[in-house]
Amino acid sequence: VGLNHVGFRLTNIATSTVITDAAVAQAPLMTMMDGTSHACPFTSPVGPAGPDGIFEAKLVLQMASTTSDTWADAVTLTPAGGSEHVITLENLAVAETGARKMLTVGPTTWLFTLNWDGDAYGVGSNPFTLTAHTRASMMSWPPADDLTIRVFPWMPDMSHGSDGNVDPVLTVDGEYVGSANFSMDGDWTVTFDVSQGTTEL
Repeated sequence: VGLNHVGFRLTNIATSTVITDAAVAQAPLMTMMDGTSHACPFTSPVGPAGPDGIFEAKLVLQMASTTSDTWADAVTLTPAGGSEHVITLENLAVAETGARKMLTVGPTTWLFTLNWDGDAYGVGSNPFTLTAHTRASMMSWPPADDLTIRVFPWMPDMSHGSDGNVDPVLTVDGEYVGSANFSMDGDWTVTFDVSQGTTEL
């Protein structure tokens, strides 16, 4: 659950060569136990593959998979000069991370995820990416690129915060990059103040 960097590599089996010129699109979908389904925020690869032959994309998954609630990703592949193929990667194992927060303000539902660089944090400066999306429908989650966000780490046991924090700023597609400074060992709470224009969310 949270921001996931994914990659696709295409290989021509007949010639054992990696295909670097192709159109690649993905369509993630969770099917729930009650038969309903929903998508998640995602990007598809843009342009040719990188030097390692990988087409890079992202998934912002908002729920863990279970035996009855399952994620799949339908991937459409069209090699240059070739025909379109669709493969579906089924039963993707998505682990719970605690990275997700949902927020409803008026008619709008917001999806935020907090993702530490390297999935680890400790004493000192800890870079993170906060993702922000709204729910247009169960199948559409557009990025929120117009937010002002401040970060406030707080240590409840010691009743103090910390200096040296960097408020997250937008980089691309609803991704805001900043850092939280934990000045000592122990349990910390990280609070984000999020505003859209003059409205505090």
